[in-house]
Amino acid sequence: MFGKLEGYNGCEKSDCIMTDFGWLSEWTGNIYKMSKTGKHPKTIFRQFLVFSLLISLVPIILASTILFKNLENTAEKELNASYRQIGLQYINNIKDKFTRLETGILVVSKNTIISEQLLSKSDSPYIKGESVSEEIFKSLLLEGRNEINNCMVYTKVKGGDIYGRSASTWNVAKKEGWYGYYKNTPGKWFIHPSLTNKNLQINIASIVYEIYNLDTKSLVQNNIGAVKLDVNLNRMFRLTSRDRESNSFDVILSDNKGNILYSETAMDKEIQKKILSNGSLNESESFTIDDYVIYNFKLNNLGLNVLLAFGNKELISKKSQIINIFFPVLFVLICIVVMVSGLFAKRFSKRVNLLVDKFKSAETGDLSVKKAISGDDEISILDEHFSHMLVKLDKLIKTNYVQELDRKKLELKNLQLQINPHFLYNTLETISSIAAVNKVFIIGDISGKLGEIFRYSLGKNYGDFVSLNDELKHIENYIFIQKVRYGDKLEVFYDIENGVENCLIPRFILQPIIENSILHGIAPKATGGTIEINVSLEESKLVIRIEDDGIGMDSDYAELINAAINSPMTDNEDSTGVGMRNVNQRIKFIYGNEYGLKLKSSVNVGSSCIISFPAGKIE
Repeated sequence: MFGKLEGYNGCEKSDCIMTDFGWLSEWTGNIYKMSKTGKHPKTIFRQFLVFSLLISLVPIILASTILFKNLENTAEKELNASYRQIGLQYINNIKDKFTRLETGILVVSKNTIISEQLLSKSDSPYIKGESVSEEIFKSLLLEGRNEINNCMVYTKVKGGDIYGRSASTWNVAKKEGWYGYYKNTPGKWFIHPSLTNKNLQINIASIVYEIYNLDTKSLVQNNIGAVKLDVNLNRMFRLTSRDRESNSFDVILSDNKGNILYSETAMDKEIQKKILSNGSLNESESFTIDDYVIYNFKLNNLGLNVLLAFGNKELISKKSQIINIFFPVLFVLICIVVMVSGLFAKRFSKRVNLLVDKFKSAETGDLSVKKAISGDDEISILDEHFSHMLVKLDKLIKTNYVQELDRKKLELKNLQLQINPHFLYNTLETISSIAAVNKVFIIGDISGKLGEIFRYSLGKNYGDFVSLNDELKHIENYIFIQKVRYGDKLEVFYDIENGVENCLIPRFILQPIIENSILHGIAPKATGGTIEINVSLEESKLVIRIEDDGIGMDSDYAELINAAINSPMTDNEDSTGVGMRNVNQRIKFIYGNEYGLKLKSSVNVGSSCIISFPAGKIE
């Protein structure tokens, strides 16, 4: 219904209101006509009178049966809700343990002492193994954590053998029983059987993380090993003494194929088979078998189903209590309803008329908020929401009116700044050819890079949106030219998260920010500086951070720039943050006000510019 707010086509604001909200005029007009003829309130009044007569004449048995059924269902839902809450508490505790263990093993994989020991070739393999084992013990706090079955670090460094309680080589790992279940999926849990010291088979959940070492010369990460954590499922899912005292439920743990991996229950095998046959139930839904209420919880990251079985005797007791108190209360309630229904019908119809008067006022185009209708029932809530709607509609009209003016100004500025990039591109091709003939290769390289920049500016084969990879190639061309100018004073580093290269972003969104970092941060600094471009996914957002270690600025001036880039464009605007404001306004126009650009800076430390927008990808 807001389609016409995209442009006002020169109409006055009052005319635009009536044009864009004709639906409101028609709707409120119909309601007003009903109010004028008296049909609407009289119909409501008659309904309430009939309602009171029906309540007094309907057989008590029928009324009591309906209400009793509702109370019975309510009691059942409350009890099931308590069962579900107990089950969620138990499952969340299990999930929290796995999360903390996964975090701990990730910390171990990034432990620098362990990495140094894997790369060291000076110490004995047994000394290195003991050092690694101690680091694992300290990092995971293994003391008292009986659910951890084992934790091992395996080296992949050639000639760097290591042996110890928790250390070995990758070749040894390939011969162990768990490796056949691993399937080379680091960072994911997998289940496999194992034998205890007493030759008893137990089920183990394992997770493997690769250990990498960064080569500071080539900036390449080398895989130097792996760390594996084993969790004993029997100990992890075993009910504690506190669980047994406060909650009475049984536990059945199975995999996605229906195989029981662990159970703590007194029910017979036949009931367990019935329960497992319903294992495809959705997450946290319940079903009833014999005298048990069963809740199914899925641990998708481990491929496990956890079935919790609660006894049904408490529900039977609650239903008996409802029967004993229900019928006397029902009789009193019917008497009260019959007495007050007539009075309420008259008051209700009067308040409906007040609401219809507000609709009539909105029909004329008056979006101002009138006095609220008193009360705390549905009529007052409807009146409150209607008033909120009027405020939001009025604000939306004004906001879209201002944004439309800003868009027109941006279009005018773009028309004023246009040049003929085809002519410049052809000229640069000529310069590059002459430079190659005269062996002035630096001129040829600069011309070639600048030519690619102009080809990018033409938009051929690109459009308004490009992949992050295309935008970064454009930035590399721009940085090349700037490095020719500043030489060793300027260094640029890239930290791009895997998988984001195909994310779609608006074209020419990064160059103004990097240009500001160079001109206002690095260039004034005598020793030069560095710029780091970091791109990552955070939830559903693509976040780009451009950081420099230039001269920076104080926090007050940074806030002034943030205010300037978020303010509407004016005819007499100064040059404060113009490029950054254009970037910010483009993002907000395309994606909405929750996205955009923010600047942070400190004097003699540097500046950081953070850009965020939805992480759309090329199909």
